[in-house]
Amino acid sequence: MNDQSLTADLRRLLAGRVSDDPAALAAHESDYGQVVHRRPAVVVHPDGPADVAATLRYATKHGIPVSPRGTGHSLRGQSTNDGGVVLDLTRLDDLDIDPGARRFRAGPGTRWRSVVAEASPHRLTPPALTGYPHVTVGGTHSACGWGEGSFRYGAQVDNCTDLEVVTGAGDRLRCDPDREPELFGHVLGGMGQFAVITEVTHRLRSFGPVARTYPLTYDTPEDLLADLDRMVAAGSPLHNLECTGAPAPDGRWRYRVLATIEAGTPPASCPVTGLAGRRGTPSDQPTARFLAREQTPETPVVAGVAQPWVAVFLPWSRVLSFLDLVHRVGKALFAGTEAPVRLWPARRAMTATPMFRVPGSEEQLVMVGLFPTLRATALPAALALLSRISDRALELGGTRHLATWVHLDLPRWRLHFGDEWPAVNELKHRYDPAGILNPGFIEYEPSPVVSAAR
Repeated sequence: MNDQSLTADLRRLLAGRVSDDPAALAAHESDYGQVVHRRPAVVVHPDGPADVAATLRYATKHGIPVSPRGTGHSLRGQSTNDGGVVLDLTRLDDLDIDPGARRFRAGPGTRWRSVVAEASPHRLTPPALTGYPHVTVGGTHSACGWGEGSFRYGAQVDNCTDLEVVTGAGDRLRCDPDREPELFGHVLGGMGQFAVITEVTHRLRSFGPVARTYPLTYDTPEDLLADLDRMVAAGSPLHNLECTGAPAPDGRWRYRVLATIEAGTPPASCPVTGLAGRRGTPSDQPTARFLAREQTPETPVVAGVAQPWVAVFLPWSRVLSFLDLVHRVGKALFAGTEAPVRLWPARRAMTATPMFRVPGSEEQLVMVGLFPTLRATALPAALALLSRISDRALELGGTRHLATWVHLDLPRWRLHFGDEWPAVNELKHRYDPAGILNPGFIEYEPSPVVSAAR
């Protein structure tokens, strides 16, 4: 099928806008990472879930790849493809706040900044927020949505109560922990591999009026981890933990923690006892403003600049070993980056979503994020180094955050998913039998059912 026939057919089928304009294709040919560039044949802006279903049924029939996309904040080309359909969901942005039920319902294109703005007058907020409020509800539910409050509230996917989705085969379904529980558990954090999210229902929580932030600084990662261990323990009074690291002029790495509590009258000093970090002066602001992240602007991609960010989840006892490698090789990756390393500590019990793989070997874990920003000409050497770092994380019993840059082949995918791999492989063949959804990201094995029949 040629591109003109594809465009003409979709225009007849759909109520929404279908575009093969070169400017529209160019705007959707890469993502925030600027590592992978692919040229889709057409961009579809669906008018609603019926358009999404019609697109997927057509694509399944003709074997055409489809990539659902919000703001395109993926880092390894997960939201575009070669010669297929990009399903731009940003116009599906209906939002309804239910203060009595402490829930919101939103279309996948709704941005988190809108959710926070609409819920705040009711003194409600989503339990977990990522550090960048300009991404979409559908996007982070597909990726996982881990943030500075996840040590207390889990990931965003752990706070979702209900989904409407369209499977790769074009079936429109509602799912939750009781209805279609396997589909529900695997669409969340599933990177658009099984179905396209068309509506999300999600919890809200109350918050105190004042957010007081206590800054602490560290000269060694050992002292840092000892304090983080206290801060994320069960019953911690804290609500938010932001932890960043960077090399100092003397070559040694320094770390900084911003620990925040929400209250009517916050305590004068950090309420977690026994901390070793050097204490700075606390600062206050209205919690609604703190949650809105007004100081975080929307940052567009820059031509010729790549961001192959990597995030890994590690068992607590292996973090120092991993950071030692990062400290030794980081100079080549992080030149000019203000806060190139970030840590998100948590207890393992805070998340239980099947596709969101975190180490289960210890009670506590840490997500370590690496944030290089570099010229595209430096990519080959940087990607080779990041592959080495990623493999080291897997060797240490870690897993990968799939929204970031990944390089996994089939053996590494098996290692990443562990005992969940057979279910992931089978569900892909069940709900996306033609393999049209984001092909080429996860490498699958042949369907056991098909293999048995053969």
